[in-house]
Amino acid sequence: MRAGFGEGADMERRVILAASLAHGMTHALELAFAALLVRIGAEFGVGLSLLGVIANVGTLTFGATALPAGWLTDRFGPRAVITGALGTAAAFAVAVALAPNLLVLGTALALLGAAIGVYHPPGTAMVSAVIEQRGRAFAIHGIAGNLGISAAPAIATSVALLLDWRAAYLVLAALAALVAVLVS
Repeated sequence: MRAGFGEGADMERRVILAASLAHGMTHALELAFAALLVRIGAEFGVGLSLLGVIANVGTLTFGATALPAGWLTDRFGPRAVITGALGTAAAFAVAVALAPNLLVLGTALALLGAAIGVYHPPGTAMVSAVIEQRGRAFAIHGIAGNLGISAAPAIATSVALLLDWRAAYLVLAALAALVAVLVS
C-alpha cells in the first residue's frame, strides 16, 4: 500500500467502489441524451439531425477535458477532482433539465460533457495509486463504466415514461451529487 492512502484491503475496496460508482455515473450522464433524443426533439419541435449536432458538442467537450483533467489531478489529487467533476456535472444536468430553448440546452449539454469528461484521468490515477492488484481493479472499474452505459437508457427512459425527460435529468443529477458525496 502506498503512503497517504491508508492501509489494507478495506481501503482498496472503498477506492474501487468510489471509482466504479463515479465511472458508471460518468457514462450514464454521457448517454442519457441519446436515450431521450426523440422526446427532447418532440418538445422542442426539431429533428434528429439538429439534435445530433447538439449531442456532438457534448461529446466534443467530453473528450476535450481529458488533458486539463490530468493537470488538475496532479495538482489537487484524484478524489478532489472526481468530487468536483461529479458535483459540477450534477449542476449542469439540472441546467439541462431546466433548459427553456435549444441554445440553453446545447450550452448545458456542452458544459455537462466537459464536466464528465474530467473523470477518466483522476479515476485511473486513483485506482493506480492505491490498488495492488490493478488488473482486477481495472476490470471491475471497466465493468462499472459499462453498467453506466447500459443503465442510462433504462433509468432515463423509465423516468421519462413516468414523468418526462426533464425529470430524468433531475434524477441523474441527484445520483451524480450522491456519488460525488460518496467519493469525497
